[in-house]
Amino acid sequence: MIELPEVPPTPEPQVNKMTLREYAHFSERCLKSNPAITPQNCLHKRDRERLMVRSFSLAVT
Repeated sequence: MIELPEVPPTPEPQVNKMTLREYAHFSERCLKSNPAITPQNCLHKRDRERLMVRSFSLAVT
């Protein structure tokens, strides 16, 4: 059996929290950049998403 040295865990960098105002601006920007999303359909899944067989993946070359 191979014995590997014990490596201490590295602490995760602290993630800056987004303020409510920043989140509102971010959400508004996302909605404006995608004209297919409207307040009426933003919570509905699209038909093509429901019919997906395989999730998104990057091609390996």
